Amino acid sequence: MKIYHYDRETGIYIGETYASIDPLETEKQGEPIYLCPACATFDTPPQVQEGKYLKRDAGKWLQENIPTPPEPEKIPEPTAEEIAAVELEHKIQAELRAMAIERLQVKGKISA
Repeated sequence: MKIYHYDRETGIYIGETYASIDPLETEKQGEPIYLCPACATFDTPPQVQEGKYLKRDAGKWLQENIPTPPEPEKIPEPTAEEIAAVELEHKIQAELRAMAIERLQVKGKISA
C-alpha cells in the first residue's frame, strides 16, 4: 500500500513509498493493517496543476501557487567620481607599497 510523505514544517509534498505491515495488528484483526509514519498519509494526492505545488494542511491536500521569485536588486553603475576615487586609492596604495619596499631595501632587510 502506498503512503504519501510531506514535510513536517511546511506540509509540502515530498514523495511516495510503500507502507509496512503491522504484524501484531494484522494478526489481531485477521487482515492486513499497514503502518503510517508521522508526516505521511494514505490519502492519494491530486494531480498537481501547472504552476502549483501540493501541500498537506488540516488533513487535506491543497494546491498552492509556486511563488514568483523577486526581481534581483539592481546595483547602480558607479559614477565617474566613484571610479576616479577608487583609481586614486589604488595609485596611493601602490606608491605606499613601493616606498615601503624602498625603505626595507635601504635598511638591508630585503634585497632588490
